[in-house]
This record gives sequence, C-alpha cells and structure tokens, in this order.
Amino acid sequence: MDIKEITDRAIWDGFVATVPDFTFLQGWNWGEFNRARGEKVWRWGIYEGDRLLGVCQVVSVTARRGNFLFVPHGPLSKTGDVSAFLPLLIKKIADVARTSRYSFIRISSLLEATEENRMLFSKLGFRGAPSYMHAEETWLLPLPGTEQALLKEMRKTTRNLISRAERD
Repeated sequence: MDIKEITDRAIWDGFVATVPDFTFLQGWNWGEFNRARGEKVWRWGIYEGDRLLGVCQVVSVTARRGNFLFVPHGPLSKTGDVSAFLPLLIKKIADVARTSRYSFIRISSLLEATEENRMLFSKLGFRGAPSYMHAEETWLLPLPGTEQALLKEMRKTTRNLISRAERD
C-alpha cells in the first residue's frame, strides 16, 4: 500500500461520494475553507497499485493549547473498514507532525464506538479526548423538496418564530 497526495478535486469528490457514511468535513470544500482561514491541508489517498482504497483529509489547527493536526470525520474507505491502512496512515501523519513541529494528532473518526475500534486506536498510541471538536453522532434526515414543505412539517410555534425572525 502507498499513500499519495490527491490534488485533483474530481478524484477526491468522486471517491468520497461513493463512501456510504461521510460528512462534509472530509469534502474538498471543507479543506478549501480551512485553507482560506490560513490552515494547511493535506489530502491523501491510500492506494493498492492503481486502486484507491481510502482517503484522508488532514487539517492543521492553530490553537492556544498547541498547534496540531486534525482528521475530522475520517479517514474514509468504501467498505468502512480502515484497519488495513490505518497504521500506515498514522505513520504518515506523525511524520508530518514531527517535521512541522505540531504538538499532537487528533482524529475524530466516524467509526462506530466499539471495543474493537477503541483497541485499534489505542494500539496506535491514541487516547480519548477530553472534549469534542465536532459532533460525535449525527443524523442524516431527508429534507422535503421546498421551503414551504419544510415549514409545513414544523410545529406551528416554530413556523411562527421563523416568520417573526424574518420580519424583524
């Protein structure tokens, strides 16, 4: 397995769109948003030969508690199983952290919080974080097609509050 930088948005977005569970935090635009804020962004693909197995977007975070590298809601693979390439990926991220003098690495994975997954990260030297950076659990809800249909699904009080806010 090899890790290669992905610089083509079409390759990145094409792969991410095939992953069953992903959030915008691994999307190309989120990386560009962070880059516009002055942070560094790395987009890596994990390849076996020419076949792309997974992707991982890493963002630098400048904070008072120390600058660090952050993987929000990643890495991603089509199968949802990142255990085959996670050690190789962590080594790559750690190398960047050491050479660029980042204090630590933080991963907010979307993997289910099972004992097996906790052990996977524990064996790689990770421990639980004292606070959250992003939601640990999310819901994906289908939205009705129009604004009127969405408002119709809400409680009357909520609709009234929205109308009042628009007027004010």
